[in-house]
Amino acid sequence: MADFLICMGSSVTAGGGFSKVLKQPVVAFIGDSTFFHSGVTGLINAVTNGHHFLLVILDNSTTAMTASAASRSGTHRRGKVPPKVRLEELVKGCGVQRVFTVNPLQVKKTREVLQQIKEAMGEPGCRCSSPRARARSLSVG
Repeated sequence: MADFLICMGSSVTAGGGFSKVLKQPVVAFIGDSTFFHSGVTGLINAVTNGHHFLLVILDNSTTAMTASAASRSGTHRRGKVPPKVRLEELVKGCGVQRVFTVNPLQVKKTREVLQQIKEAMGEPGCRCSSPRARARSLSVG
């Protein structure tokens, strides 16, 4: 038996719930394709209910759990280009007022943005950060 069970996309709703009972900052992580699949409704719920946490959406424009299938924020592997979902616009459409996008390979700039977010964690509301870097294909064998 477990005190807490985790399922795909649960970080958003769990982060929102923890933010209601903990007296410390809460940070939740989710991948971009999982966010599209099952995290959007949790974020809408968090904004609606005044939850207070940072959601980090790890955007590598791929679906790692399915052997690098395309994500809605990237292009299709077979050369087809599906309609692209702009992650920042989607998050803002959910009602999040503070959205930060960084390139995690630019370490100094990323640290500066994280410091800004940390300083603002005392203010109410949800925040989203989206570290964005293309996933690299790995060849095995």
